[in-house]
Amino acid sequence: MVPEINNKIILIAPLDWGLGHAARCIPLIKKYSINNKVYVGTTSKTQYFLKLELKNCDVTYIDIPSYEIKYSKFLPVWLKLLVDFKKINNVIKKENALLNELIKIYAINLIISDNRFGFYNKLVKSIIITHQLNIKAPVLSKYATHINTRFLKNFNEIWVPDTNENLLAGDLSKSTLSNDIKFIGALSRFNKIEFEQNPQKTVIILSGPEPQRTVLEKKIILKYKNQTNVSLVRGINEPMQIEAGLIEIITISNSNQLLTLLKNAKQLICRSGYSTLMDLYVCGFNLTNVTLIPTPGQTEQEYLAKLWKEKFGCETIKQEDIIE
Repeated sequence: MVPEINNKIILIAPLDWGLGHAARCIPLIKKYSINNKVYVGTTSKTQYFLKLELKNCDVTYIDIPSYEIKYSKFLPVWLKLLVDFKKINNVIKKENALLNELIKIYAINLIISDNRFGFYNKLVKSIIITHQLNIKAPVLSKYATHINTRFLKNFNEIWVPDTNENLLAGDLSKSTLSNDIKFIGALSRFNKIEFEQNPQKTVIILSGPEPQRTVLEKKIILKYKNQTNVSLVRGINEPMQIEAGLIEIITISNSNQLLTLLKNAKQLICRSGYSTLMDLYVCGFNLTNVTLIPTPGQTEQEYLAKLWKEKFGCETIKQEDIIE
């Protein structure tokens, strides 16, 4: 369960690699804005989405640095991130310096970071939300976990959005870290919902950094453009690069739109991003009707797709095997 917090000045800062981290922070922002003053750190990639979701929420938005992560069409994600490590580390240093200023300006006395390693301060209680205590990589896995652990040790508490039995994240959420680790259960902007008796729709949800988001979008559109009862949630508010045919196109959906789509979905196609999986688990979607397409070379998503196929009966397919 998410811990109770009252009478604090809180900064909540989600990572901006796609919208998943921002989405899973929504229930925390809503909960804590009732009895606390809440500031939300956003970038151009997350602010529009969060303002859409938090219209009736009394929060203040603060601009924070973007990681500007782009995946490669050719390199696996783990290798691209290794190549970009210096750039990523520079952003971590930049956000830590900014945080020191924000603490002085806004008198912040609690920090909740969702996978932003620079949002900690030795004088202010600092909490990090992450399901990745163990890093999956085809090579250098122990080294990557060591680096990850080094960053995590800067925080007073680690909140893991999983159960104590590691039900949802499997090996990813297992750790021997000495930090105060709290398993807070699945984090989702949704609650359990009632589904239509005879759903007819195919729903496709795209997410994640470019260029792989667009690569998958083009493949999906070419495959489904002549079919009816297909809805595609793009996850970005930018012009399309391909004609969508008969497909219903939604740029960025709010919770109500997405729940309506899920209620009427006979089949759901999406990435195996952890935030998306938590949403499906919490709302009670029939996971045997889900097809997961992990981002190529993103070992975490590849692992989660395999895990959820074994545990919950999801179908999986490689992006390269989609027949257009």
